[in-house]
Amino acid sequence: MLKKLFILSLFPFFCFSQAPLNDTPCLPNYLGTLPQPIGCPNPSFGDSIIVSGSTVNANPEPATYALNSCFPSGNISNQSPDVWFKFTASAERVSIKVSGSSAPFMSNPGISLFMNNQGMCLNLTPIGCIIGTGGQATTIISGLTPYTEYYIQVRGCANATDIGNFTLTIKNGNDCLACAQNSFVQTNPMAVNGFFPENNIVQFTYTLQGYRAVNGNYLKGVIPTFTSAWDITGISATAIGSIPASGTGNWIWSNTPTPGFFYDQNGNGNITDDMGDPSTLSSTWVFKFTAKTKSCSLTPTIKNLQVDVNTKSDGEFFGTSSACSSDPDLRYKAVLNCCDFANVSFTNTACLGDCNGSINVIGSTAATYPFGSLITDGHANIIDSVVVLSPTATSPQPTGLCEGSYNILSTNQTNTCIELQNVYIDGPISYTLVQNNASCAGSCTNSGMVQGPPTTNYIINWSGPSGTFTGTIAQPICPGWYHVFFVDPLSICPTYADSIEINGLPPDDASVVYSNPFCNITGDTVIPFIVTPGGTFTNVTLIPGFNTANGSFTIPNGMTNGDYYGSYTTPGPCFSTDTFVITLVGAFDASFYYSGPQVFCKETSDTIFNNPALYGVGNYIYNSVPPATGTLALDGNTGDIFVDQSTQGTYVVTHKIILGTSCDTFESDTIKIIDTCLNTSGGTVDVAYNAISPNMDGYNDFWFINGITSEKNMVYVFNRYGAKVFEETDYNNVDKVWAGKNEDGKKLPPATYFYVIHLLDSNKVLKGWIELME
Repeated sequence: MLKKLFILSLFPFFCFSQAPLNDTPCLPNYLGTLPQPIGCPNPSFGDSIIVSGSTVNANPEPATYALNSCFPSGNISNQSPDVWFKFTASAERVSIKVSGSSAPFMSNPGISLFMNNQGMCLNLTPIGCIIGTGGQATTIISGLTPYTEYYIQVRGCANATDIGNFTLTIKNGNDCLACAQNSFVQTNPMAVNGFFPENNIVQFTYTLQGYRAVNGNYLKGVIPTFTSAWDITGISATAIGSIPASGTGNWIWSNTPTPGFFYDQNGNGNITDDMGDPSTLSSTWVFKFTAKTKSCSLTPTIKNLQVDVNTKSDGEFFGTSSACSSDPDLRYKAVLNCCDFANVSFTNTACLGDCNGSINVIGSTAATYPFGSLITDGHANIIDSVVVLSPTATSPQPTGLCEGSYNILSTNQTNTCIELQNVYIDGPISYTLVQNNASCAGSCTNSGMVQGPPTTNYIINWSGPSGTFTGTIAQPICPGWYHVFFVDPLSICPTYADSIEINGLPPDDASVVYSNPFCNITGDTVIPFIVTPGGTFTNVTLIPGFNTANGSFTIPNGMTNGDYYGSYTTPGPCFSTDTFVITLVGAFDASFYYSGPQVFCKETSDTIFNNPALYGVGNYIYNSVPPATGTLALDGNTGDIFVDQSTQGTYVVTHKIILGTSCDTFESDTIKIIDTCLNTSGGTVDVAYNAISPNMDGYNDFWFINGITSEKNMVYVFNRYGAKVFEETDYNNVDKVWAGKNEDGKKLPPATYFYVIHLLDSNKVLKGWIELME
């Protein structure tokens, strides 16, 4: 009976009555693939996806997903309710915004980002987090891998009852300046809900796919850094070469100048006398290192298990160039779990493909009895549950387990402490099928490999489009699917089959981008952005002095404005050719405008977007001239205005294009922001201008009222003594207007007057003042 009662005490962790459908990471709201941003060379963001959400009636996670040291400060580790979203990345950066939509609001909304880990919703890879204030949180996180799934957790962080309704806005952006391309981290064992137990040895596998060698700066170093909650005194590290093998040297672990992996080109063990690994966008590197979580008694206050991995180019390492210095660190976040009452051991399967593994849970010296353990797979499927009655008592343990990842969630009777552990039940050998050499598409010089410890207890046979092979490596082989058979020579275990797809390298990216248009100024130098440097330019016969090695040229005297075309061929090995265009103009176009009326009401507007005629030419900036007491929330890069964050006033916004030449130009636009306006069935009524000067010069000769024709109206104007000087039925900004005259048609003296606008259909009234000037 005790066992049944205790098992039931575990179930509330997994029961979510009357809760949102996306209450758990295993049932997230899938947002699809995010819209792609515009291509390089200019960093940009794609279109936003906007959805509504709520943590009202949601439940906390059974063992709270916890992340420490979030930006700007604080930990996401309380038991407040949370909801989950999932998306597929289309680019390397993501912008996430959570803002209160309707009462109740979360006081301090928290955003956590996780990477999908083989679809296991309890073993997500933690990436980053932020804690907001005032009902809003906004973050931009870099280092994403395109076409990979990511999870977003939203929860309140002020206290356990910080719940509310919100709007989630998310968009993907590209990072055109990054050298390091797609990267990710995997761990064994995996974190469970963001936690690792104390004294736990963790193996990290950091994979980097692609490196853009800007200005010839190759990949020189890969440096992991740890918080003080890690014990790295016994760190072990191995590096697997790039795919395809790019250089002739080796990657080694060195403790100087700082602990990390470094490329030793000449193999003499001195990393300071040679350059980095020749890198391409198709290269892949795999680095493995281990660290151990400290005992909780040794780190009583620091529970943050964050690990950052930073890449170093040649220029960064030797201090000769800043190339690649803006590359974001890959960040892995986890938290030290200090509940310690379950010791977990396990047995692997006897043969590959068998399901005869087991897990054993016994009490530790720190345990209080009885305690219960719930055993699940990474998808939150319950495998078994056990109750440990005493240090010597034995309880039924789960057996018949297949190879895979399992989580053990142990809790005391009062549910005040939850211990989270992960084990991976393996076969008699642990291996990975990899493609360790890739050739250009159509070529049959690829190779595949069984990567792992010695496999003398199995004979390995390959079969595929290129025939059959025996051994850990199959080469040379054509692209296609290959079956790999593990044969037990003693015939104790049945033959086990696996498969791998071998792919050829795609053609090199021959894109060449010129920051068109260029100002036609004699003596100016034009330099392109080349995705794959080192190739050759051809067919540019109309530009004197064109450099066919790097695509640059100096604008000669008398060169005609217009478009000039050419082609570029990559250096190989997967040769590709593409065309490009160079545009010369006499002057830039800095014109822009804001959609809709030039008056915006804070009550009805959130963001207004500018519409440039030519966006992103040269060094472009937006700035404004505010009123003496006003503040305009203006994005200096895009010109977008956040009306709800601005103060009332009239602003002159200027768009400048600056290249340091006579083609530099600017344009301005004037907008007005007011605090209060009237919403009608036909639109918004507001007073655009509080001054008129009826001197017949064509500017402000009469009083213009925005939206006044949206419904029937009466407009009155009074002098400072309260005497009515003007009245009009159905004011229309055309022939029924006030031009500074009284009801007898005589000019009124310059002064401050007061108005009343009565909207008859909606029975609403707008009052204020207006200045009559000469």
